[in-house]
Amino acid sequence: MSARSAHGFILPLTLWILAAITIVAGYLAERVHRSVQLAQAQQDRSEAMRQLSNARAQMLFRLATQSLGPCGLGQLPACVALDDRPYAFGQAVVQLQDARGLISLETADDEQLGRLLALYGLQPERRAVLIDTLRDYTDADDLRRLNGAEAPEYAAAHLPPPRNAPLLSPMELRAVYGWAEVDALWRGGPAAPGPGQPSASFGQARALIEPITSYLTASGLVALNPNTAPAAVLQTLPGITPELAQAIVTRRQLEPVSADLVDRLAGGGLLGLPPRLIAFPADSLRLTLRVAGQPWSDRYNVRLTPRGEEAPWRITSYERLRSSEFGHVDSSSLESIARAAAPIAPAPSAPFAPLPPWVAKAAPVSLGTSGAATPAPGGLGTAAPAQPALRP
Repeated sequence: MSARSAHGFILPLTLWILAAITIVAGYLAERVHRSVQLAQAQQDRSEAMRQLSNARAQMLFRLATQSLGPCGLGQLPACVALDDRPYAFGQAVVQLQDARGLISLETADDEQLGRLLALYGLQPERRAVLIDTLRDYTDADDLRRLNGAEAPEYAAAHLPPPRNAPLLSPMELRAVYGWAEVDALWRGGPAAPGPGQPSASFGQARALIEPITSYLTASGLVALNPNTAPAAVLQTLPGITPELAQAIVTRRQLEPVSADLVDRLAGGGLLGLPPRLIAFPADSLRLTLRVAGQPWSDRYNVRLTPRGEEAPWRITSYERLRSSEFGHVDSSSLESIARAAAPIAPAPSAPFAPLPPWVAKAAPVSLGTSGAATPAPGGLGTAAPAQPALRP
């Protein structure tokens, strides 16, 4: 072989070797980068779990050691609201919701459930079907209501049969015939006009409503607490318009409202037997925990048992919710959750850190160690809202 032929063979071979080395190096670099990303994600998840565990332990401790009152958990001015407003705990956000501020699936009548379903834009015929299938799912008999469904209808739809017992959790509504197919109930969105409410009164800025499970409880309680019920839940009471419901929510941020006042504003009829209003929290609460950057939240339903043999509280249910199941919240920043925040002081105990930067815009108050709320700069705690004219 001549020298020229050898050179002509060696050059392509060298290029092929270099190309192969480049490909292998690129592949290894991509794998290393991917491994680093996975390790970082696992580290972030572990840190999130630690933050959630700390926040959960702290809130359960407070529930066990502090009293409930009209303002919430604890006494003024060191009082934590029970209306699902967010508080910062390290890098976590915690929310407490009084179960009496939610609609009980076990005790609510068809009229109240119908008003709630109407907020999701469902027509009367569709609402009647959903209510009947829910009643058939929870009653003890096998008799089918006019628009309901019993075991044969579930079998035809390849679904598990109805349990014929009260729901264990609002999330069990997905197992009720026909409920899972109504996307608006699980997505939320702009509130539709309620029964008898003209569309024009809502204008272009209709209130956003959360997925329906945010407004429901399986606790079996009677009556609603006007100091902890969301505006959408207040609208399910007779005589409560969207404007009045929002005025009540705004007014109670200054001080608790009485059931008598709300009854007079609604035109009466809410304090009969059994009463529709009780302005005091129940012994059942919902605890929601979230951490920035995680596409899920943890939700616990807690019942206080001060004379319990094992603990002064009992967790009756636990759910891990995807971001699409806990409302209009950006899981990477949670800035939208802070827009609904309102200032209130925590109890003076644990070393709560300042508000994390990812929730500082119009932020919930930081739970500090002094016993007084520390509003974030530019947050809703910088000034008290104007007092609405709530006069019967």
